[in-house]
Amino acid sequence: MRNLLLYIAIALGILAILIVLAVYVPNVSHGWFIFGGTTTFLVAFLLKMYWPVRSKWKTWPLLGLLLLVHVGFYIVLLHYVQDVPILSYFLSIPIEVMLFQSVVYKAVGVLPPKLKL
Repeated sequence: MRNLLLYIAIALGILAILIVLAVYVPNVSHGWFIFGGTTTFLVAFLLKMYWPVRSKWKTWPLLGLLLLVHVGFYIVLLHYVQDVPILSYFLSIPIEVMLFQSVVYKAVGVLPPKLKL
């Protein structure tokens, strides 16, 4: 229960930051906010998925590297394509989760336990 409250507090904090940015930085395109929200969801989902195996220290730098690749790819994409359809984000996140899981398993041999949503 305590962890759930912590997750909710973190999510609300990130949401508050996104709302403040949306109000005070009006020149940012809609795609950047969608990117921020979906990346936040991706990070939260990966944390939830790999938290039971958190003692496997090789997992975390690799996940961090994969998230940097994710962010770099979308920064380049959003620089050239201003209006990325929202549906493409929602379709790409499950694919990225499966790709991240496959890379982590192949690289360090760590599989997360079954995830209870």
